[in-house]
Amino acid sequence: AEIKEKIVNDLFTELTLTFAKSISLVTSLDQALQRLVLLPKIRASEIWLVAPDHSELHLVSTSFQQRKFGLFYQQTQGFTSCTQEEGLPGSVWKEKRVIVWDHLGENKHFLRAEAAQMVGLSTGIGLPIMYGDEFLGCIVCFSTTSPAVLAEKITLLTHISEKLGPLVKQKVTEEEYRNVFNISSDPLCIVGFDGYIKK
Repeated sequence: AEIKEKIVNDLFTELTLTFAKSISLVTSLDQALQRLVLLPKIRASEIWLVAPDHSELHLVSTSFQQRKFGLFYQQTQGFTSCTQEEGLPGSVWKEKRVIVWDHLGENKHFLRAEAAQMVGLSTGIGLPIMYGDEFLGCIVCFSTTSPAVLAEKITLLTHISEKLGPLVKQKVTEEEYRNVFNISSDPLCIVGFDGYIKK
């Protein structure tokens, strides 16, 4: 148990440092996923975030171990958004909990079944990214092995996703503020309690 906790803490520290950098939200998520696919038995991974109007989820980042698994994304290029209940990401959104699907190639609810079968991805793990009660999005990890073999990895990924919420929320908020300043045609500033202009 102590070893697992150390792995989670070490991985979370790495992700915290990534999100603390002065880089965009998407770049932060790209780097976080690159770290997740280094975990044994995780072949590909993706992050979906809720649209600003909360109407759908958008695929914002993907990562994979080998070129073979990159074909999965090449074959499903048109699948970049989904509504609640649609596919694995939509099911995670609806349930707001970890959802594991196996036999992806034969799963009629998995909208990318054909591509998954082609590259040998058999298990999908959907993990919600929550900030309190607010659903921000989800991580979906793919593997070529069965859920039974992945039990330990699923537990580890669950702990990581639970800790990711505040980091993602902070980065989303930063981008929203940045966009307000960049889009506005009028000069804007933030004044501190000391009377000095902060931005």
